[in-house]
Amino acid sequence: MRKRMPTLRQVERVLGPAELWAGRCYEVACSCVGEGLVAGTAVYGHWLGEVSPESYFGRRPTHPDFVRHGWVLLPDRRVFDLTRWAFTGERPYLYVVVNRGEYDEGGNLLRKRLLRPPPGFDRVEGGRVYLLGEAVLPSSAWSRVEELLPDDYCEGDHSPGEVTEAQVLWLANLPYDALEPHAGAIYSCIRAIGCGALIPIDNLRRAEREGPPPERRNHG
Repeated sequence: MRKRMPTLRQVERVLGPAELWAGRCYEVACSCVGEGLVAGTAVYGHWLGEVSPESYFGRRPTHPDFVRHGWVLLPDRRVFDLTRWAFTGERPYLYVVVNRGEYDEGGNLLRKRLLRPPPGFDRVEGGRVYLLGEAVLPSSAWSRVEELLPDDYCEGDHSPGEVTEAQVLWLANLPYDALEPHAGAIYSCIRAIGCGALIPIDNLRRAEREGPPPERRNHG
């Protein structure tokens, strides 16, 4: 059975008046989970739904296509939103809904819109060279990486599996779905070569939450 959701009054008793939550969506979502008011995971990303001109955000200059937002992802993958009213211009309320595209965890739609072609292998301009091939990744994960790299990758002047820092940066910042179902394995490998700071933290947390990556090969 689904756990009963708390009422607005119950949450306010712990987190304070809801009128003060606007603009603090992720902080409030984290506190709600941390205080045990709801079971789930606080996530951060973009709100892609409509913004009322009379709302908290409608009265402020924002990007025309998205607003940064935080919410709670429930165990059944529904969204528990404590501050949706900050977009609708209504009085505070709690909202539980199946995500139909209004909530974009990690802002991956924007990543997709801004996506540039993959850089080629350039030993001079590409920065440090790393090994990211089948020696350190499961073969299926490396096959996915090869599909994402430039078509002429295999023709470059380098050993199989070598990639430049520029290519690692490009891979790390791809939309999450572009790496699936191997995001966890690819992120794990990127962290193993010392480039974990290049991975967007929201996507890394998602990969950790959705399960451990496939076991990495022992290449010692």
